[in-house]
Amino acid sequence: MTKGILNYIMTRGVTKSKGNSDDLTVYLNMVCFLSCIGVLFISSANFYFYKDYIYLGICFHIFLTFFGVIVLHHFSKLKAAKVFFSIGISFWILLATILIGGFFSQSLVVGTSIAVTFLLFKQQAKFGGYLILINSLSFVAANIYSYFNKPLFGIRDYPGDELGFFFLCLAWLSIIFYTYESRKVKLIKSLKNSNKELIAKTDELQKFTYVASHDLKSPLVNMINFLNLMKEDLEKKNYENLKSYLHFSQAGAHQMNELIEAVLELSKINEGKKDQYKVNQLNAVLNKAIKNSQKEIRAKGGFIQKGELPELICNEIDLLVIFQNLIKNAFHYNKSSKPVLVISSEVNENQIFITFRDNGIGIKEKYHAQIFEYFKRLHNNAEFSGTGIGLGLCRKIMDRYEGTISVKSEFGVYTEFTLMFPRVENLAERSDETIYKRMRSN
Repeated sequence: MTKGILNYIMTRGVTKSKGNSDDLTVYLNMVCFLSCIGVLFISSANFYFYKDYIYLGICFHIFLTFFGVIVLHHFSKLKAAKVFFSIGISFWILLATILIGGFFSQSLVVGTSIAVTFLLFKQQAKFGGYLILINSLSFVAANIYSYFNKPLFGIRDYPGDELGFFFLCLAWLSIIFYTYESRKVKLIKSLKNSNKELIAKTDELQKFTYVASHDLKSPLVNMINFLNLMKEDLEKKNYENLKSYLHFSQAGAHQMNELIEAVLELSKINEGKKDQYKVNQLNAVLNKAIKNSQKEIRAKGGFIQKGELPELICNEIDLLVIFQNLIKNAFHYNKSSKPVLVISSEVNENQIFITFRDNGIGIKEKYHAQIFEYFKRLHNNAEFSGTGIGLGLCRKIMDRYEGTISVKSEFGVYTEFTLMFPRVENLAERSDETIYKRMRSN
């Protein structure tokens, strides 16, 4: 029960954005709560031993200052809570000095309050500077008054209150040290992750640029060669080979167009946005993919046997791209008299598996890793046309979901691709900041 109460108090004003502002809100709640406990202890001791109602009134005012911060946090008045904290402390220091004198480590309290105010308003430096000025001027004014005048209610100096305020200031200072240390650790971790991502992206870009330029250059060179041959034959008025030269030039142009379309498709996949994520019925997505792949299926007289697929929190386009690539590949690379693709799924407590098994030409084990590289093709265009980018796209999309795509195959018998998605129960889990960071980096 005690743990529940503490957790309730600590989380007042927390927005669940997992940012530094939430950390600061939790720390401020904690310090204000501990300060309330400390002030209650000091005032209870005073009431038991001295029954000084003036002193108790000031303690009550101090208690309200700290408790007010928690209340304002509860109603999500985060900036008002910070202002209330800063102004409240400077006001009760001024009030206490004028009423009962300055014998409670007020210089330490003010100095700590200024440091905490600086931290609270670091993102609003100008406004924070005004509050620091108010703290400083109120302290100076109180001391000038006490230098020329006696306290209005006489000097009230009780054993133990200085020690209490000393520990209170230590608690406040812990906000500064803990917050800066926490932010430093987060920043270093973030920089390390960004550096790793940058290295990985640079390496991927270099490979992509090399392969793409090589694959784009190849059909272009062929086109130029055949066009030169056409020019030479036309100059010689030799028309016998023009038709075949034109055919090869057209083939090169079509191949180049396919490669450009593939690169454009890759760029679109890179633009995944988190606000496009929702709960999707994968059966419906699969039906769309089958409909879009009818040309390849009918060309081979193929048949698809499908089981029930689960729901998944995802971008529908992502899964459509994966499904279409796997379906088209299953029939494109298939020499069976009766091509068949079996699609099934399995769900356990932590993962979702979706399997595509065909009776196609199969893939030799030594090529299992290479087929997921961009523009990697195991066959020439005369045997099987294609760009070699489809499975690379599938792997990239699966990386976004922190999932995997794997292959099992027996050459000449079958090929089986398995998609594995981590299982999540709601959009908030899928929308977690770490997942979107990975999405953006991809």
